[in-house]
Amino acid sequence: MNKFDELEHLANAVNLKSFYILICNIYVSK
Repeated sequence: MNKFDELEHLANAVNLKSFYILICNIYVSK
């Protein structure tokens, strides 16, 4: 596994985390 794959994996994790936060905010504001 090279550095580029590692960075891409990290970016995907961050995107997933912010996606979950967005979903939580939508449920809270209902």
